[in-house]
Amino acid sequence: MIFSTFSFLFCFLPVFFLVYYLLPAKVKNYWITLGSILFYSFGEPIYIILLVNIAIANYIIGRLYTKFQKDNRARVAWLVVGLAINLGIFISCKIMPDYISSYVKVTTVYHIPLGISFYILSCISYLVDIYWGKATIQKNFISYFVYLAMFPKVLAGPVISYQNFSGQLENRIISFSNISEGILLFGKGLGKKVLLADNLYPLCSQILAADDSSLSILTAWLGILAIIFRFYFDFSGYTDMARGLAKMMGFYLPRNFRAPFSSRSVTEFWHRWNISIIRWFKRYIFYPLNGIHKGKLWLVFNLLIVIAAYCFWRGFGWNVIIAAVFYVTILLGERFVWGNFLKKIPRFLGQFYTFFMTVFVFVMLSHPNVSSALSYLGVMFGWGRYPWINNETIYFFASYLVILLICIFISSHFLKHYKESLYLYYPKIYHLLKPMVIFIIWIFSIAFLMNSNTIPFLCFTL
Repeated sequence: MIFSTFSFLFCFLPVFFLVYYLLPAKVKNYWITLGSILFYSFGEPIYIILLVNIAIANYIIGRLYTKFQKDNRARVAWLVVGLAINLGIFISCKIMPDYISSYVKVTTVYHIPLGISFYILSCISYLVDIYWGKATIQKNFISYFVYLAMFPKVLAGPVISYQNFSGQLENRIISFSNISEGILLFGKGLGKKVLLADNLYPLCSQILAADDSSLSILTAWLGILAIIFRFYFDFSGYTDMARGLAKMMGFYLPRNFRAPFSSRSVTEFWHRWNISIIRWFKRYIFYPLNGIHKGKLWLVFNLLIVIAAYCFWRGFGWNVIIAAVFYVTILLGERFVWGNFLKKIPRFLGQFYTFFMTVFVFVMLSHPNVSSALSYLGVMFGWGRYPWINNETIYFFASYLVILLICIFISSHFLKHYKESLYLYYPKIYHLLKPMVIFIIWIFSIAFLMNSNTIPFLCFTL
């Protein structure tokens, strides 16, 4: 089930929350579990069996920890077993099908289980956190299932460690303030998805489907700009909707994006982009290897390990690997060579540099293979007899210039600056305008949904 559909907005959502608010606190988690199973089954009825079995396996392994509190070897053994089960399922369900399809012609279509990239990270977080002693073992299976598969976050996060989430399972605040803030946050995300990301879909699909020889240089640049903004507003829109739904239920989920395009370096960009995933890899891979305090060579080695783990999670492919190596090179360059220079130049130059570096990565990730990505880069930089502009360019600019300018303004630091200034100097006006603007976004989003087809979230492909 997709958040931006009428079946979710006008059937599932009102029924779920009406019952949720009427139920006593002791049974709310049971209702969340039932709602999450129904939600997941709507899109993947077969793979709900996989999800439930993974939850049972990790819950049992967690409970086995209690029998070996004083036997560290047994605890390590069960941790290894748990990690092997989770990684084995992940490899068999996601990595192997991608690998086989790359080298063997298959006649049947295989669908990767929705959300497996995200809920496997939650499974590992649970096992490692209780092994480290940073969280207590969850004795209630229903509570554990809520952490693993709560419907706002099961498909695409944001990912949160069990340590930071466990306290909310039995003690959370459901207030009018949280409900209203959740509704506003959900509306904000709905607008990002429906009004911005979905409206860029025709432009992205047409340019990616076109033969590179028919493109002009400006059309290629327009296309990659649309691809970047579509992915950003699609993913950040999903995150806002997930966080809004969770807040309406009394839960806190972390932010996943903090105005990444206002970054003045690639290092800063990765502190603002897909934050929960980056934080997970730091917490469970980079920091345990003591990645900062053992010298430059050890830092480089640990970064390579983290990048390899990220590529494994993201899905191996030469385009993914090249993009990852490129980013590692830039990150190391900023840390040891030109990082101080970036701090001294004007902010807009740093933002231009960061965006330009991001362009290469998105070209790589938006194409099915390296050759098609390099061909597209060749058009962008005029490596061949490509015209600067053609009739198609004029049409695309006339059709999409306004929405692209809106995307640039919303994703820049200017909007954040104006919001903060309004909140600081005119708080009453800010609190009056915010719900009015979100209400208008709700109206326009619903109107757009009535006249368009449902477009799945891009983050479901991760």
